[in-house]
Amino acid sequence: MQLHITFILTLLTILSSTGIGQTIKNCEPVICDLNFDSTINRSYYLNADTMPTYRGGTDSLMQTIKNYLKWPCGECSLNGRVYVAFIIELDGKLTNKRIIKSFMDNDTNICNINKEALNVVDYLTDWTAGKCNGKNVAVQVVLPIQFKLN
Repeated sequence: MQLHITFILTLLTILSSTGIGQTIKNCEPVICDLNFDSTINRSYYLNADTMPTYRGGTDSLMQTIKNYLKWPCGECSLNGRVYVAFIIELDGKLTNKRIIKSFMDNDTNICNINKEALNVVDYLTDWTAGKCNGKNVAVQVVLPIQFKLN
């Protein structure tokens, strides 16, 4: 049995659509979208003039995930995607990681897919903060991680 943990296509799609690491350059002013999240009792931006970037770029981000993501259990034959949200703080630190969507309703089975998705995010420590109006701001990032066993 060959194990494939894929995230590249999904990650590139999400990174392109959310603008991670992109500076928005057009004629219209960018609206920095501040959000208050009552579940974690804090504010953060959903959109910024410059979105947070992983140092080394998307290739480095994907390589870090590839290096540290482990299939939770040899007996698991589940396939699906887990979306992990986290906040990149003003100093580039990653905080408030949480699962926002998963193909597993709960993580009580032996596979612990959600737990592994959260664990791999702990290794993503090297970020440059997002900016609004030239100032560093806290920005939420959503990262899809796909588990696929072939």
